[in-house]
Order: sequence, then C-alpha cells, then structure tokens
Amino acid sequence: MATPVRKSSSYRETYSSSCFLHPLDPLTTEEVELAARLIREHAGPKKFKFNCITLKEPLKSEYLEFCANKNRVPPRQAYATLVMKDTSSVTQCVVSLTHNMGGVVSWEHIPDVVPMLTPEDCSFIEDIARSDETFTKACNDLGITDMSTVCIDAWSIGHDPRWGRDRHLQQGLVYWRPPPAGNQYAHPLDFYIVVDTQTREILSIDTFDCEGGISMHIGFNYREGIVSSDIRIQDQTEHKERTVFYRISLVEMVVPYAHPGFPLNRRHAFNVGKYGLGFSTNLLKLGCDCKGSIRYLDRVLPTSEGSTSTIKNAICIHEEDNGILFKHSELRDQSTVLCRDRKLVISQIVTVGNYEYALYHHFTLDGTYEFKVKLTGILNTSNSKEAMPRYGTKVSDSVVAHNHQHIFSLRVDPAIDGPDSSVSQCDAVAGTVSPTTQADPLGNAFHSQTTILKEAQGVDYCHTSSRTWDIINPNNINPTSGMQVSYKIVNNQCPALLARPGSIIAERAAFARHSLWVVPYRDGEFFPAGRFVPQSGGKAMNPHNNGVTDWIDDKGCIEGTDIVCYIQFGVTHFPHPEDFPIMPAEDVSVVLRANHFFSSNPALWVPQSSD
Repeated sequence: MATPVRKSSSYRETYSSSCFLHPLDPLTTEEVELAARLIREHAGPKKFKFNCITLKEPLKSEYLEFCANKNRVPPRQAYATLVMKDTSSVTQCVVSLTHNMGGVVSWEHIPDVVPMLTPEDCSFIEDIARSDETFTKACNDLGITDMSTVCIDAWSIGHDPRWGRDRHLQQGLVYWRPPPAGNQYAHPLDFYIVVDTQTREILSIDTFDCEGGISMHIGFNYREGIVSSDIRIQDQTEHKERTVFYRISLVEMVVPYAHPGFPLNRRHAFNVGKYGLGFSTNLLKLGCDCKGSIRYLDRVLPTSEGSTSTIKNAICIHEEDNGILFKHSELRDQSTVLCRDRKLVISQIVTVGNYEYALYHHFTLDGTYEFKVKLTGILNTSNSKEAMPRYGTKVSDSVVAHNHQHIFSLRVDPAIDGPDSSVSQCDAVAGTVSPTTQADPLGNAFHSQTTILKEAQGVDYCHTSSRTWDIINPNNINPTSGMQVSYKIVNNQCPALLARPGSIIAERAAFARHSLWVVPYRDGEFFPAGRFVPQSGGKAMNPHNNGVTDWIDDKGCIEGTDIVCYIQFGVTHFPHPEDFPIMPAEDVSVVLRANHFFSSNPALWVPQSSD
C-alpha cells in the first residue's frame, strides 16, 4: 500500500506538514505506479493500455475545508483513462491512493468516445508508413525512393464519417526532407494518410483536391499543463491576505483551417483535448527559453504502460522588469515620482505538430493577472500550383500556407474575497440618463451601463461599447468607492469563430461561439469541448461527452453563487511570406485586473525609482 511521501517542490510551501503531499500536488512516480497496479488488479485478465493517469483533484468543498483545518486532509485519488485492447472501448476510473484504503473507487465504460492521443500513439506512424507498400509506391510516384527522407506529422483526424468512432484514428501529414537538417515543411507532399492507432495499419491514403505580492499553488497535469490554484494576494493597505482565484488553466484551443476542399477541410486541431499541453511540454533551457534567476520545476507524466516519464525543467518561474508601474512629473517644481513594475512569470512551452505555443501566467505588482500566449513555430503547408490561392498564401514555390484561426479557452474559477460571485457586463454608453439636451449641452457625456448576468449563458465582446465584464463579490463593498469589489475581464482579442453555424467545426468547437461563458460551478466540469475530444461530433452526436453548451441548458443561476468563467481569445491568421520558413512570435492575451478591489493604488508600497 502507499506510504506517506515527502512533499514535492512547488512555488510556495502552502502546507506546513512537510511529510505529506499538498492536496493539489501532481501524482508522484510512486503514486502513478500504485494506481497502475491497483487498476490492473481490478481489471483482472482484461488487456488494456493506459491513456492517462493523473491527480483527481479534491472537490472544492474538501479543499476549502482543508484550508480551514490542515488536519482534514482530503484523500489522495487518481483519475485514469483506459483503452481496452481489441475492442478499443474507453473506460474511466478513479483510484484511492490513501494508506489502508487503496483500491478502485469507480469504474465506468464511456460509449462512443475516443480518448486523447498520447506521444506513444503518435510516435510509430512513420515506421508504419515507411514499411507500407502502397505508401511507398505513392512516394515513388513523386520520385522519392529513399524512405528515410519522408517525414510524417501525426494529427488527430477530427470527424471522418467513413469510420466514425468505431476506430481510433489519426491522420499523417506527409513531408519530404532531403538533407538531414533540412526543413520538411518547405516540401509538403500532395497526400495524407489515415492510420488506425490500435491496429497500427494504414486505412487510407487521401490525395488533395486540386481546387483552390502573490501566493499560489502551481500544479501540472497531462492535459492542461500548468494549473494555477489557490491564488491569493497580500493587501498592503488592509494588511491581510485576500483570495482572488480558486483555479486558472488553459482548458481548450481550436485551430480551424479555412480551405473547404477534401481532405484539407478536416484540419481543425484541438491541441489541448487531443494531444494535451502536459504531454506536449518542452524541456526548457536556461538562456534560451528563459533568462535570469530561474526556478525550474520537473514534472512527472504517466505512460500507457502505467510507468512514468519525467520532463526536466517543464515549468519556468522567474521575474522580469515590466516597465513603468506609475509615474508623474510635477511641472511646477520639476519633481518626479516614478516606480518600476516587476512581473512574476510562470511559463511552459509546448510543441504540437508544426506549432509552438509559449504559455505565460503573469502576475504584476498592481494585482493584475495576464495569461499570454506567444505563437511561433512553422506554418502548416500544402502542395499547390495556384498562383493566387483564395484560402491561403503562397510562401514558397508550390507551397501554400492556408488561413486559420487559433481560439483559446481560459477557465477561471473566481474567489474574489470568497466563493460567491456574479458577473456584471459593462458597456460605455454615450449621452446622459436624461434624453434632454439641457442635461448635456456640449454633447460630451458618456457613462458606464452595467447589466448583471443572471443565468448561465454565453456573451460576446462589443468593440463599439468597449465592453468588459466584472467578476464581483456581491457581499463585499469597497470602502472608498462604495462599489462591490471585483476583478475586470479585459478581452478585446476574441475573434469570432468563422466556421459556418451548424458545420462540424462549429459543433465540435461550440465553446468558441462566444467570447465569454458563465456557468454555475459543478464538480467535474472542466473541459468546454468535452472530456473526450478526438473524433467527437458535437453535442448532437456525442450525448456522453458534455461540454459548455450542455452546461447552460438548465439556465442555472449565476448570480451571487459559485461560478466558473470560460474566456475565449485568440487570433485569425492570414499567412504571409515573412512567416516562412519559421514564424516570428506573435502574442495574444487576456487580462484580469483589480477593479474596486483595493481602496487605493495597491502598489504604493513599492520602493520608488526617483523622488
């Protein structure tokens, strides 16, 4: 049975009893191996492989009870997804890891779903293809005889009606790399392959259509990567620690491509739900990925055999200068007050196919939180003879990079001075409350119009009204302004999903239909596109794979209660030659800023640079 183990490293030692793990710490190697053994014992002769083994976080109520009384430690549990061999059916289970109580707690078969692809699922596709006679002939027809120069990027296939979800599929994007150090993305071949992950066979070779002061707990898991939890800020005026957010993580992203022709129209990657940010995490290097005085955190991930692999330097923690925090120059006596800002940076970098995503959690001295994504890597390319392609850009001879979007979903579980919250939609409105011109003779008046969201729903950004949303605590009043304390969501980088309503992309990526979703908190609801994303078909086709559009069906109350916000942001990318052969980094972000939370500027305690 499991024995108590020493606490793994985290950014802040939040639990004083160092001989035990913090309830939110990722599973240790010993715990992963114990969970795998207990599952095998429970399964008996059934043959399966592990798709994931990860921490099953305690319920929010259990964790808050632990925060109030450190002696009431929630039981350690593991969540696992299993793929049964021969049948390819999916089972999810929960395992107790607590001393003298170890064993499988729940065991549930999930029909009509496909689990996430693991690195092991993606690693064998080149070997299969290079030894396949039909694939070899397709390469030979293009004049390629050395199969070692053929490279294949494994992608989840999306939804393909030829097989549905009866098989676990992936598609291979095929490239040619003649010199060993060459850039294969400059030489895309004109066909894809479809592979069965379970049987490890090529099912089809598809050719292209010729048409056109803060504290937190830092967790990590196979799917979301970095999870920031129990985020608290030290109020220097009130001289107390205040809760801000219970949990923040990137829970999904969709990358739909614009070309309507087969098989290019299958390209709409869900890089969180299909591949996992944890599974895709890079080993970070000092002086390259991060600079300065750095604390690295290693992280352990499960393998399909129930063992573990360790990613060295998976998370980077450091501080950076963040420019001017505040400044004023007094013209009368030439005096200046100036203070520079610092930001705490918690980051990871992931590689998913051709793209790199550098993911940054920023915390600054004025209490602001920013989640930033830097997009770089190499364009996904296709072979084309079009001189002026309608749905993309020619970036090299016979090489086209197609238009696409990146839409991210940030899950924010707020705790603004407590668990109960509401969301107020704020719009700038011209004019006065009174319609008479006498009240506004010069016509310069404008004011803020606020609307409390009362039931679970999705809402959209409005540029003309500079729309923002305040996450408010209805029970706590700012002593200076008399307003309810809040944090403001500033999200003006939220492109509309351009896929046609009712299309397979719009159904699978339903979370991307709105800039913000607000739903009641419910245990177990995390992933807005569903827990099982590969080969999903949307709400109508996957009744067992609930997502955010299911969570609003009952129009649950979101006023003055425990809520969760899903914030969508991103970029629409029309490639250009400057993006090739490798893309300069482009960033996109969403900001959560203190709004009536402090009684005055919270950074007045920071030493000034000049006086």
